[in-house]
Amino acid sequence: MSSYIQERNELEKFKNSLKGNFQALEKELDRLIDVEDDIGILVSARRCLEVIVSDLCEKALSRARGSEPLKGIIDKLNKDKHIPSFVYTSMINLNSLSTYGAHPKTYSPRQVKTVLIELLTVVEWYLKFLDHDVKEEQVEEKKKTKAKEKREADKISVLDELE
Repeated sequence: MSSYIQERNELEKFKNSLKGNFQALEKELDRLIDVEDDIGILVSARRCLEVIVSDLCEKALSRARGSEPLKGIIDKLNKDKHIPSFVYTSMINLNSLSTYGAHPKTYSPRQVKTVLIELLTVVEWYLKFLDHDVKEEQVEEKKKTKAKEKREADKISVLDELE
């Protein structure tokens, strides 16, 4: 087994950037970083993908994942243009290769590294996606606050004129 030090370090940086904002993914990344065997890495990487795709299903498709196969949801996210094509490719590759952990078969240790690289691609994009969502919510909230302040100022102005 290789240690995949570089990939683990990058995943740890991403995990640390979550700072409690997405505990399910943090927990899965913790497991993945700590696991020592290749099969465990494959299983943990797939679990990270499941957490991300389940959250995307709720955010982008406005529904719970339910028991739908991961590939079906990934295909739906791609078809509806909720994820970029490079993320789609990484998700599909990660999902396919990680099945060697869930259903142990012969695999190459190189494929474990590939799984980690694909997961890094997905996680990096996903964290940017989450920041984008937060920024959009903040912009909407600021617009609402400014509109409310303007209405209150207009009311005060009208009351002053009446006096």
